[in-house]
Amino acid sequence: MTRTLTATITAALLASVALIPAVTVVSIVTADAAYAKSDNAGGNGKSDRSERGNKGGKSGGGETASRGNGKSGGGIEGMFRKLTGQEKKAARVAPARSNATQTVKVSKKADPMHPSNLGNMNGALNANTNAVLAHIRNGNTNGPVGLLAGLAVANANAEGAQEVIDLADDFAALQAALEANGYTSVEDYYADLDGTAGIDPITSIDEARAAFDADPTNADLEATLDLALSDAGYDSLIDYDDDRAGEAGIAEIAELAESIEGLGGDVENRGDITAEEPLPEDIETANAALEAEGSAESSILAFWNKNPDSTDEISAEEQALLDKLYERLEADSALIDEAIGAGDEAEEDVGSIEDDAECELSESCDDPLDEVVVVAE
Repeated sequence: MTRTLTATITAALLASVALIPAVTVVSIVTADAAYAKSDNAGGNGKSDRSERGNKGGKSGGGETASRGNGKSGGGIEGMFRKLTGQEKKAARVAPARSNATQTVKVSKKADPMHPSNLGNMNGALNANTNAVLAHIRNGNTNGPVGLLAGLAVANANAEGAQEVIDLADDFAALQAALEANGYTSVEDYYADLDGTAGIDPITSIDEARAAFDADPTNADLEATLDLALSDAGYDSLIDYDDDRAGEAGIAEIAELAESIEGLGGDVENRGDITAEEPLPEDIETANAALEAEGSAESSILAFWNKNPDSTDEISAEEQALLDKLYERLEADSALIDEAIGAGDEAEEDVGSIEDDAECELSESCDDPLDEVVVVAE
């Protein structure tokens, strides 16, 4: 019986909790309205909203003040919110507002040239110019600065080398196009454009023709010309001229015309190419210079302790580093050329000193003062 009585009381309490908030809300509205009305009595009928709100929050005190301020922590209504979990749910759903400016951080990995990604190549990119020049003069290629100096020398020596190789390739392409179309030279192609070559000039006809053209009223000269034509198998000068001119020319071959014009030739006017074909020794020197430059690049990439790539092909990060290094060298190109020249002169001086020392040791070199002068008697 005690349990039954307890259950009945609990149900009654819950029912009262469910009903009271509505009544409470009504009483709040009624109390505020009544208070506002009494506060403005005797006035001009206007009310200040902010002032009324402040007064509503202060009036009554205790439980009424708590409800008037919109708080849910006190009274039966607050108990109901806690019991039903509405208070926690509202806290979870309510979005957090912040007027603080958000800072977007950019990852260092996004920039391959960030100092943290360069490692020992920071030494090459930030090296003092005088240090680089000193390494060039001394031929020192050790460390980041030395490797940069080696790249500077290789790059200077390779200047114009690629143009030589490209020009040689263009001449090779022209020759291949000529041979593919049955020609051995540009002149042969031009002759075919103008018409296939006719017969060689016949001396007897040309001489008789020249004499008759000089004196066209001379019957004897005319007879001599007719005899020369007849002996060569022609009935007239017209037949002879047609045979000399040859047949109609061929249509222009686009592949050949493009190659000739690329080398400075004028196909329309049958002009020869103006570019000069590189000599074999020039091509060999250019290839060696480009190979040395590639070797200098490979040495730098192999030395780079932050290099993320292990393949032979140049990656995007590696190319970005090389571009930065070449940009650095370009800014000091004049000083670098001067240092390279000074280095070459120093090598020549050292070579001369070494040669002299060898002569002194071996006594195998001729001394101009020791030459025997033979005087004719």
